[in-house]
Amino acid sequence: MNNPYSSYLEEPDQSIIHNRILDNLPLVKHIIGRMEIHLPGGMDREDLISIGNEGLIDAAQKFDPAKNVKFQTYAYVRIRGAILDEIRRSSFGGQSIVRRQKQLSEVYAALQSRLIRQPTDIEVADELGVTSDKLDHWLDETRGAHLLSLDERVQEDDLYRRVDQVSDSEDHLDKIIQSEKIALMVHAIEQLSKDEKLVLSLYYEQELSLKEISIIMELSEGRICQIHKKAILKARAMVAA
Repeated sequence: MNNPYSSYLEEPDQSIIHNRILDNLPLVKHIIGRMEIHLPGGMDREDLISIGNEGLIDAAQKFDPAKNVKFQTYAYVRIRGAILDEIRRSSFGGQSIVRRQKQLSEVYAALQSRLIRQPTDIEVADELGVTSDKLDHWLDETRGAHLLSLDERVQEDDLYRRVDQVSDSEDHLDKIIQSEKIALMVHAIEQLSKDEKLVLSLYYEQELSLKEISIIMELSEGRICQIHKKAILKARAMVAA
């Protein structure tokens, strides 16, 4: 059976590169699984896996052991950066999505300040001057806004410096994942609906995938993404108040 990565393994230390790739292939799916709830609608997961694999191969070829960082940590940053670049290239709307996200955030914050409670979906839609269905569409449309706003295009030396900042942890990958979790205050989460709290708990505390959450809650993946999006908008508005 031909090795699908044989064309990439022409360096003198090809066996080392080969092992780096094969040992860390599961890392690609893990990263996509943690990003999936933020992915814009219509993104093909298999295409992202292919892009992530290319990022892993690039990391395996460029990794410098002399920098004294763990390969898995270096690969994590490389893979995630490759996926983010693909999302930027493919996402319809680009910066208009980020602007829509800002509009939604401002409306949730204004309503919470005015009402001294969580606004209902109807109240949010009325404030925006749109229908409830249109609001749902905007929530879906802006799922990728957080990812689009991230800047992962860094120079090689900057990347090593970034990785080195977490290199003193016994579990480098875990520390990076932990740093990505949204810092939501307990009192803010307690004011969310039952479904919103459950989605946040399953995703951020239990670290379940979007598909797993969908099965547990018996809701579509799209509906889970909408619940997650509203929970984040509400919680951020409360924390910022």
